[in-house]
Formats: sequence, structure tokens, C-alpha cells
Amino acid sequence: MTGSQPKKKSGFTLIELLITVGVISILASIVVVVMPAQLKKARDTQRKSDLAKVQKALVLYYQDKGRYPCGQFLDGVGPELDSPLYELDNCDFSEPPLSSYINPIPEDPKAELPFVCGSQFNRYGYTVSDHGDTYTLYAKLETIKDTPYEMFGCSYNYKVETP
Repeated sequence: MTGSQPKKKSGFTLIELLITVGVISILASIVVVVMPAQLKKARDTQRKSDLAKVQKALVLYYQDKGRYPCGQFLDGVGPELDSPLYELDNCDFSEPPLSSYINPIPEDPKAELPFVCGSQFNRYGYTVSDHGDTYTLYAKLETIKDTPYEMFGCSYNYKVETP
């Protein structure tokens, strides 16, 4: 008997396609909302890692020279010319003093040139005591909103000091 059975159609129904598109849209919107916060956390982790590397370079510098380098920003740009930091003995601001201990010298992940204090972009800060026996490294983290540290007109909210 050659009965006529209806042919089964293969494919997706309109309802199945709409549900699939809806699920994909919800997942995409979650990624769009969560991704910027995760990127900020990743950049902050990079900043903390950079300062740890600089700390190691400062220890090597101290072992060689008996003091930490003169106070300045890590990229070699010194403070204002009328700053008392220029009165320190044995200061040479013509080249970054850490360049032979760490190369390249780390930069903030969102560093932009020209640098402007007070903008959302910062560079790492560095200060040293008058005798060169203690230092403080500064960074501006994105996930912390308060800015308790001021240095040369720049705001920072994270610091690492001489161990």
C-alpha cells in the first residue's frame, strides 16, 4: 500500500528563532554592561603590577647608589623648577634614573600625551625623602573614587611606600 504520508519539513519555527534571538540579545546586553567594569579592574591590576616592578628596580638602584633616585615622575619629567626637590644633592633630571634598572619604565595603561594633571588620565608619581632613604609611588586607580593623595597638583588614590 502506498499510503501518502505527509512530508516532514525540516527547519526552525518562527517561535524557536525568536526565542534564540531573544536569548542572544540578553547575553549580549549583559556583556556590554559588565565589560567596562572588568576593563577598569584589569587596568588597576596592571597599575599595581607596574608599581611592584618599579619597587624592585628601586631596590636595585638603592643597593648600587646608597639612596633612592631624586623625586620625580617615573617618566623622567621632573617637578616644577621652583620645587625644593631640585635642591637635593646629586640630582640629575636629564634622564630617567631607573632606565638602566627597568626598561621600559612602566606607563599608566591610559596615559595620554600631553599629560594634564586633574584629567582622568594620569601617570605614575614618585617622591623621595630629603635624604633619599624612603620613597612613595603613586597611581590613580579607576575603581577607587576618592583621591586622598595630592602631589605636584595631581590627584592619586593609591600609594606604595618603602618597605
